[in-house]
Amino acid sequence: LKQVAYYFATNETLTHINLASNRIGDAGCRILARGLTQESTGKLRVFDLSSNDISDAGVQFLFQAIIPPNGAGGHHLDDSESFHSDGLKRGQASYGPNSKRHHSKLEVLSVSGSHRISDEGGKLLVQLAGEVETLTMVDVGKTRVSGRVERMISKQTRFNRHRLMSVKELGADAGPIEPIVPDAFAAVQ
Repeated sequence: LKQVAYYFATNETLTHINLASNRIGDAGCRILARGLTQESTGKLRVFDLSSNDISDAGVQFLFQAIIPPNGAGGHHLDDSESFHSDGLKRGQASYGPNSKRHHSKLEVLSVSGSHRISDEGGKLLVQLAGEVETLTMVDVGKTRVSGRVERMISKQTRFNRHRLMSVKELGADAGPIEPIVPDAFAAVQ
């Protein structure tokens, strides 16, 4: 997994990755998150982690790697290795005020078949869909995410699809459209 994380950080053409059924688990998600944090091109579009025994903790690692923390100064994965050769120090994330990190362009994320993901992880996925405006599909099939949270994820991804179609039809001058993230889940701890 460290090689895959290194590939995230250094490959400038990676757009799709399928790591389904590889027994990744939460520890593996943490390693992958290190590479995703340093993925500076923003080109990753499809990320399939289905059937990997991931729990809410694994979703948390992925969420924090895809969405930089407020302030974007430090990073929670302080024991991460620096994969870049551009002077980043151990544990230093590649985003922030002077960073070349681009906003995520992720379109599809699958964590289906991860029976340990509950509503807590599902709420993070709702928030992720609200933050990543290109995320139009989040697959949570065969998890412990309730129907209510699954509908919230579906509603947000449908909104993203609609917004993206509207922007394409109306042009870039359409103005910002606020995401539909329920207030109750806007700040998930």
